[in-house]
Amino acid sequence: MSSAARILFQSSIRQRCYRKIIASSSTTTTTARMTNSLLFSCSRGFSTYPPHEIVPMPSLSPTMEAGTITKWSKNEGDEFDAGDILCEVETDKATVDFEAQDEGVIAKILVEEGKADIPCGQPILITVMDKGDVDAFKDYTVEGSGDTGKLGLTVDKEEDTASPPPPTASAPPAVSVSQPEVGSESIVVGKGVVASPKAHMIAKQLGYDISKIVGTGPGGRIIAADVQEYTPAAEIPQVATTTAAAPPPASAAIPTTPTITDTHTDYPLSVTAQQTASLLSQSKSSVPHYYLTIDLDLSNLLSLRSRLNATNPSISLNDLLIKAIATTTKSVPSVNASWISDEFIRMYHDVHVNTYVGAGDQLRMVCLRDVDKRGLSSVSDDMTAITDVLSSEEPVSIPSEYTGMGTFTMINLGMYGVSNAASIIPLPQACVLTCGAASKKIVPSDNESGFDTATCMSVTLSCDHRVVDGAVAAQWLSGYKNLIENPDLLLL
Repeated sequence: MSSAARILFQSSIRQRCYRKIIASSSTTTTTARMTNSLLFSCSRGFSTYPPHEIVPMPSLSPTMEAGTITKWSKNEGDEFDAGDILCEVETDKATVDFEAQDEGVIAKILVEEGKADIPCGQPILITVMDKGDVDAFKDYTVEGSGDTGKLGLTVDKEEDTASPPPPTASAPPAVSVSQPEVGSESIVVGKGVVASPKAHMIAKQLGYDISKIVGTGPGGRIIAADVQEYTPAAEIPQVATTTAAAPPPASAAIPTTPTITDTHTDYPLSVTAQQTASLLSQSKSSVPHYYLTIDLDLSNLLSLRSRLNATNPSISLNDLLIKAIATTTKSVPSVNASWISDEFIRMYHDVHVNTYVGAGDQLRMVCLRDVDKRGLSSVSDDMTAITDVLSSEEPVSIPSEYTGMGTFTMINLGMYGVSNAASIIPLPQACVLTCGAASKKIVPSDNESGFDTATCMSVTLSCDHRVVDGAVAAQWLSGYKNLIENPDLLLL
């Protein structure tokens, strides 16, 4: 950031502080004292440190309350662009990539790798826009519980925690100054708008009212790309932000041993189990589920697998089912989407398929990326690599390239002998396909007897009715059945 741009950005913050003082000139003495304190904090923050953004632990799932940073992908002083992975965050049953929404430079990493149970909203790193500002944060420490960084500034702890004096008989109780909550990767810049410093600066330079720009970042946060793509004539109401629930107090520790009585035994739930249960409850109670089931003839698919395994014996029936999902989804893209809010539905351009591998304590959700763009051999190699990792007797982490939330989920219960099942949709996806066990069945035939036997399987598609209506889901299932029963199309 140039010196002129930095001065302009700092001046805009100070001007907003002055406006707060002018607006509160008719209020009580206590309120005026609080406003003066706010002005002092803004000014001194910029005089101490260059403009920066304090990034909190993001909420990467609807029920996430805390997470563990398993790996930092960037170091202090490294530059990053929008879409770059900053770190890997372990939550629920998956390790999720935390991607940058804007470009910038890592000035200070506040949380070391491996630290567990970091509450959502707790600062984890500081970013700046100018690499020359990194050295200013060498000895930087964050004080307080999350109030720092709301304006992208440093705030003096004594002023931030100071409480106003009690009201007197001659003065009414002070009106509290509302502060936006910080529960996701965001800062607040003017008019309570959640935006990055770069987005705010670009909006000011272009003369846009940033409050009328819809944000596509985490929690509706406005990023630089949103401002650059904004058309003033097409004003859209800002997407409402959501704030993750505060984690339980440390004193409410979860017991580690069962409670045994004469009539029953109570087994405590781990944090992961609680988060998973909460996520499933939210999905089942808030998403309008409906289910479609269809039977598939696997005879031709199994024949293709036998021919392919003559040269590549690693390809499994599961690999073929996953590849068929991606190919069908590419032809019916309406199912490759998510319900974001009452304002819009997000459709994805690539097909990333989640599936489950392992059993018991080693059951893990994995993500196969860009399945629609890859061949069967590549998908099979990924599944083999994941299975090899989980075959260890010791608990292990899945490689980062196979973690994260995809755009579609497949659950295969065939190995358990389950004929069919209707699964709960994993948020924020819109569809999950559940595959049952393959079994011999009598089917109509053109031979003399009029019937024949075939290996068949039942699959059930669970859909979010807000995103995928019945006609689209039926079209998808029809296309999937056609691919399974004419599998040579998968090779085209």
